Amino acid sequence: MPRLIVHGFTIMLTGPVHRMAFVSSVVLLCMFSCSQQAKERTVSGLDNLLANDTLVLMGRFSDCGEWGGHHEVIKIFRQVDSLLATYERDTVKCPDPSNIDRRIVERLDAQLDQTKEERIVAYLQELTARSFLAEGGSNAIDDYVATRTDGGLEMVYWNFEKNWKGFAELKRSLFGVH
Repeated sequence: MPRLIVHGFTIMLTGPVHRMAFVSSVVLLCMFSCSQQAKERTVSGLDNLLANDTLVLMGRFSDCGEWGGHHEVIKIFRQVDSLLATYERDTVKCPDPSNIDRRIVERLDAQLDQTKEERIVAYLQELTARSFLAEGGSNAIDDYVATRTDGGLEMVYWNFEKNWKGFAELKRSLFGVH
């Protein structure tokens, strides 16, 4: 009579029905273990962004020189079990880009997959490194800001040279726009 010893326990496989049940159990156990391992490997760093919190990534551009310019905002937030992102770009009239004249001219939405989440984390890492750079001074700069609505993060990078393309690349990878 066939038998199997597992961790000191003897399992008697007395007939074809028992053997089939055992094989099915092993297959299900392997599938469950593999799916759990896959879940453990897909931690992106944004898993701690809770339903009542939003990650806000903003680019403020100096279209009007020292008076400022338009803003572009990416908001990342959780809805049930998914991470979503919205993008808004406004426009202003130079030379006085006051908040009264701001109008939203573009609005996009995206659901984030693992690749997009990893791209956001890479952007935040690059923004962190750049926020420590001393580039000089100017009244007409582009700046990039990362904040969380719960107050747990506030980071600013002043790009005096206006040569960093990180925000534009992030926008393109999340929403497919230039």
